[in-house]
Amino acid sequence: MKIPWFPRWKPSSPLHWAWYWLGYALLLGLLVYWLPEDSHGDRWYWMHWTRYCFEHELGSIYSFRIDGHVLTNYHPLYLHFLNAFSGFFSDWDTLYANLYRIKIFALGFDFLGALARFLILPREQRRPWLPLFLLLNLAYLYNSIVWGQIDSVFTVWSLLALIFGLRQRPDWAIVCYLLALNTKLQSIIFLPLVGLVLLPSLRLQWRRVGWGLLTAGLVQLLLLWPFIRAGQLPVMWQTLTTGSVDLYPRTSLSAFNFWYLFFGDNTLFVSDREYWGGWTYKQWGLLLFCLSSALSLLPLALRSLACTWRGEALAEDSAELVFLTACLVAVGFFYFNTQMHERYSHPALLMAFYYGALRGRYLLYLLLSLAYFLNLERVMQAFEWDYRSLWFQPEGVALLFGLVLLLGLGALYRPRGPDRH
Repeated sequence: MKIPWFPRWKPSSPLHWAWYWLGYALLLGLLVYWLPEDSHGDRWYWMHWTRYCFEHELGSIYSFRIDGHVLTNYHPLYLHFLNAFSGFFSDWDTLYANLYRIKIFALGFDFLGALARFLILPREQRRPWLPLFLLLNLAYLYNSIVWGQIDSVFTVWSLLALIFGLRQRPDWAIVCYLLALNTKLQSIIFLPLVGLVLLPSLRLQWRRVGWGLLTAGLVQLLLLWPFIRAGQLPVMWQTLTTGSVDLYPRTSLSAFNFWYLFFGDNTLFVSDREYWGGWTYKQWGLLLFCLSSALSLLPLALRSLACTWRGEALAEDSAELVFLTACLVAVGFFYFNTQMHERYSHPALLMAFYYGALRGRYLLYLLLSLAYFLNLERVMQAFEWDYRSLWFQPEGVALLFGLVLLLGLGALYRPRGPDRH
């Protein structure tokens, strides 16, 4: 879907660009100033982790227990941020009063994700107002500002990995993806995609690949050093591999996805360990996700393998294919797997925006924005609307996500003409 009424004026001087950058800085400042102090229940965890960093060494935080239960199950990057944040305050009361300001971390990545598009377009094609189409989208900012979660952080690191891969900088791409993995485990869904984007570089730019791996190893060592020094690396490994998975074995954790089409409002209470047709619901969900991912990755895989065989880099127009694929992989992950939270479709929204910005068609982005917002708001209920209305019914939102997946696959496999994709 094109938006013909958007202006096509492009700044012609550095001064024009300076005004745009100043405008984005002012917008960020206003959002920081107006940050709501409320958050979802996970703020309880942020509070305890930040207080632990304030009173103890970061390296032992994975041994933190309350009533014998593991409390810290996030990857190191966010814990490093909380540790740095706690260092700005001299007493706990002041820190607690300003705890809501940790939302600035994810909000900053929201802006970085919107403005990173300037890295993939030639200067003559850059439209500096276009990121507003994302930054003024409540669905995009909702997760960071209202929910208080950090899904935008690993999403943007994954996005940057794809962008640098497309720009023939595998060294930076490897480091960015490593940082995504150190933020949240969900970034693993982009591993095959990042690998396909970087595959031609193994032959064409093997030195940069080597430097990227070396740099990533050093960055990983720096992130792990506090835990190594405290002798907590085994505890950390055990927590992140076994203590942070299967915590809530339900078909869905308020993600209005495929499972709501079968169980409706009871989905939250249906165990994914129950059997149907000889397999558990969790196994069925994983199978469907793998099938949808295979369909989504196939066109890029064929193109990447062909380029690698011929000793060529990915063509310039591959960016559209890469971001559409990333969007579909993220939607499939959210839509079919069990134990999904309502916010897990966030990566798909950013990738859909990038696809739309490159292709000039925003239907997927708009549909995802609507579905994502309705899912989040039905769960959070921040605006006190009538949640019994048709708009907020889980089954309807689930159908909307399904429509996005079908339309995206159709766009992926539709023969391309001069004005089509």
